[in-house]
Amino acid sequence: MKKLLTVLFITFSLSGFSQSYVFCPEITTRVKQGLNDVDVSIVFRDSRVYEAKLKENCTKSSIFSEFVSCFNRTFQNAKLNILDESKFDENPIKGSITIYIDLKQYEAIFSRTQYVAKTKFEARLVDNRGRDSTTKEIFTGEAIGKNKGFSVGFKSAVVASNMSFQEAFDKFVLLVDKYARSTNGQKSEKQAQIQQNNNTQSKADRLRELKKLLDEGILTQDEYEKEKKKILDDDK
Repeated sequence: MKKLLTVLFITFSLSGFSQSYVFCPEITTRVKQGLNDVDVSIVFRDSRVYEAKLKENCTKSSIFSEFVSCFNRTFQNAKLNILDESKFDENPIKGSITIYIDLKQYEAIFSRTQYVAKTKFEARLVDNRGRDSTTKEIFTGEAIGKNKGFSVGFKSAVVASNMSFQEAFDKFVLLVDKYARSTNGQKSEKQAQIQQNNNTQSKADRLRELKKLLDEGILTQDEYEKEKKKILDDDK
């Protein structure tokens, strides 16, 4: 029986037999300080198309759940909101950041004694806290898991799948963190400018400057209202 399985395995390998497998990802992440108290909505769409025969051991909802869990562990101070997939083609939510994740590939393809795991998704980040700002990029990851001897187990496939998902997710985190740092830096600079202007400008001038910052998307509506109240309550 063992000899028969060996012969069949060699036959499939040499004949170019291929099979796609999907395993639930398990990845690690580090805490980032960006997006503090920022409303962030995430919506997913599954656009995967398989060329090889598919054996799915993980549903798309489980994949998305792991993605959300990792995002939440990374940006712990963000106010996270998960939207239904039906909202993917709708306009972003006002006063928040909406992240659209379009999953295009996540699978481990078995071919000729090894697994080639690939992850690919498009992320579109829309900042609608003032003037709309959109950032879009495709993130990919790839890893190879080789079976030892004539082993036909899935351990190497699971490891390769995790590695490919981890690589793509880490690239995505870098983009979000970079964006969060840049917007926080802009706000800190503008807040300093507001304080300086408060010492030299009239109330009318200060209100006009404040409205300009709101229109430019530097301040959120809530931040604008708080600063406006401070100006109006000033006795000068």
